[in-house]
Amino acid sequence: MNRNGILTTREEVEASHASEYLFPTEDMTFKGTLDSRIWGKKNCLVCNFTADTGMKVKLIAYLRKEATGNTYSPKRCAFNFADEWVEGLSFVCTVRMNGNGRHVWVSAE
Repeated sequence: MNRNGILTTREEVEASHASEYLFPTEDMTFKGTLDSRIWGKKNCLVCNFTADTGMKVKLIAYLRKEATGNTYSPKRCAFNFADEWVEGLSFVCTVRMNGNGRHVWVSAE
């Protein structure tokens, strides 16, 4: 685990039960608790949430190069999910289908 609490080793990822989290297959809005974060392969951060319904959801926060600095967040969100120790915080997350037919994380409040 790095200094920001992001999982970095295979052992940490396995211990977090990351394989139980699934990508959304439909548009949705849910309130969920951030359980863990894992660096992705291509300038992204995988964020694992447990929804209030018990569903385990995996969402991708892509690197956004903004005038105020680089952030890892959904498109319509000012919160940087790469910040220190955000596990345990609750967010209302919205997922929508994009023009390519993929469900993407568009906002978190």
